[in-house]
Amino acid sequence: MIDCPTQLQNNGSYKVIRKPILTVNKSPVANDFKLLFNAQSIEVNQTKDFKTSNWIKLCESASLGAILCLSGETCWIFQDKKMRDLYKKILIETVLVAQADGAKIENSFINEMLIKLMAYPDTKSSSMLTDRLNGKSIELGAKNGVISELGNHYNVDTPINDLIVSLLSKTNIKDRRTTKTNQIIIK
Repeated sequence: MIDCPTQLQNNGSYKVIRKPILTVNKSPVANDFKLLFNAQSIEVNQTKDFKTSNWIKLCESASLGAILCLSGETCWIFQDKKMRDLYKKILIETVLVAQADGAKIENSFINEMLIKLMAYPDTKSSSMLTDRLNGKSIELGAKNGVISELGNHYNVDTPINDLIVSLLSKTNIKDRRTTKTNQIIIK
């Protein structure tokens, strides 16, 4: 799993927000894999519970990304309590699906994510928002889509994620039709 938060700059380049983290299953091969990277540039973490590690990243990424993508705004939007409440509701839904899938997510996770959310700079974006603003396909299936599908599989209600998937799948089509020179034209 790769965790490499970046921010698109005005000149078209990407600024790396913090050192990238690669998370792999703990194994002898992982020790050799770790040696391939400069520890100053890339952190390689080994975990005994890869499923939980992936779900934790997905919970945060899908919740944050969906709101930013739908609103077209950066993290400044979370100054609004209603947006923080929505973020929390999406997280709760996602955690329930993750737990049904066997992830071991602690009870403190939601509050930790809310604290982390409020520590983000107002200008922080998400890959989903960046893709949408650049007229690219949104990684919907790998995020909120899989949450909805697995929720259905495990009989966990995911009404907010289902709505996000419906809205963004339609937006994705509309954006491709209204994109001109990599900018969304708002009518």
